[in-house]
Amino acid sequence: MLLRLIVAFCLLTLLLVACDLGPASPTATTGPVGTATARPAPATATRLATPLPQGADIPAPTKSPAGPASPATPVYSAVARAYLDAALDWIQQNSIRKNEIDWTAFRNKVWAYPRDAQTTEDTYPAIRYALTLLADGHGHLYTPEEAPPLQPAPAQGIGFTATYPERMVVAVDAVGSAGRAGVRVGDAITAIDGVATAPLTFEQFFAALFAGTTTRLTLQRSGVAQPWTVTIGHDEYHYPAAAPAGRLMAGGIGYLALPGNGSNSMLGQYANYAQQLIRQIDQQGTCGWIVDLRDNGGGRLWPMLAGVGPILGQGLAGFFLRDGQTIPWGYRAGAVWYGDEVDQSVAQPYELRQPDPPVAILTNRYTVSAAEATEIAFGGRPATRHFGQPTAGAPNAPIRTQLSDGAVLQVAHTKEADRTGHVYDGPIAPDQLIAVDQQLVGTDRDPTVLAASAWLRSQPGCAR
Repeated sequence: MLLRLIVAFCLLTLLLVACDLGPASPTATTGPVGTATARPAPATATRLATPLPQGADIPAPTKSPAGPASPATPVYSAVARAYLDAALDWIQQNSIRKNEIDWTAFRNKVWAYPRDAQTTEDTYPAIRYALTLLADGHGHLYTPEEAPPLQPAPAQGIGFTATYPERMVVAVDAVGSAGRAGVRVGDAITAIDGVATAPLTFEQFFAALFAGTTTRLTLQRSGVAQPWTVTIGHDEYHYPAAAPAGRLMAGGIGYLALPGNGSNSMLGQYANYAQQLIRQIDQQGTCGWIVDLRDNGGGRLWPMLAGVGPILGQGLAGFFLRDGQTIPWGYRAGAVWYGDEVDQSVAQPYELRQPDPPVAILTNRYTVSAAEATEIAFGGRPATRHFGQPTAGAPNAPIRTQLSDGAVLQVAHTKEADRTGHVYDGPIAPDQLIAVDQQLVGTDRDPTVLAASAWLRSQPGCAR
């Protein structure tokens, strides 16, 4: 189940690594709730006073059936009742929707869900049903076995990321078995172990990829007439160290792609690298910029904002809304600030030769969490237009707690607003909706890039 959840929301990743929960984690953690003695949450992952809303790649709310299977009255043991009560208390106290929901009706629906809950584990379906009702984009229950580690570690797997229903490779670990076998970004997976993927459901597709100790893939590459087959072993790999990428396009348009940065070796240099790349492109002469957030599965917000800072511009970029507090955040002289604190800075900050250029933001349904917050930073910015597809729908920051049996419960805790004060909730729709062609993403023939380029060329400065 964990694989399905991580894959479904973190760019449908085929990498068995947990979301970033290290000391610099964007996710706040509270103490244990429940009735039994809990394993204490590590202090390095706990910031009780000010849980920082920096974004994280977190699975979507667990899907449960629409409601109780029958009108029978549920039967609870004392242990199960106390455990579920404690979980619901914590959800009500910490949810971004705590002032929006009729909690009596909410609890009545949840209490009607299980039929015979005798153990804490028996209440998991009811808790997942509660998170489905909450629909906050970040709600999730990890079982004790699924609870993510604080530090990402190498995992066993096939070393690439694919999407469904496109069945397309979107990231490859160059040193892993997939990279060594010649799998490339943009390859379409047409068969797994000789079975055509076209009719496979979500569950069947990913179950086939992970079955056994080797996987035989039939791949089709754009521009190559015949498909070919490779066999990939399930060996040790790390999440691909995705780095920002960019180039100068025709007409003086700068292109910058910001990938997710949840847990990879690029994280420490992400912002510096992005600004160096911007400097290199801008020195060739730019009049406008495309910032591509498609397929960005989130991670830490601050490196993304610091990296894109020269394009975003100086000053206020947005607000965090939590427990009646409004905390401003923005970019200034190579540093990202929130409230009175500076969280991320660049060693040698760059300023564009032509400040405050027109900017086109690109998104799709794999633009998640911290990537959505990065898009929000451009909300209300002059000369800015958004292209592509609606985002994943988690424009908020989560908080976690450990339950008494070791399970970990998470809900969205902090809302996000742009510089104008507009608060976001759910998928963020683009200004201009563009059909997706995954094989062309990021290329000069990409329909979304073409639409963004056309708009930029119509703007003052570029029109010349």
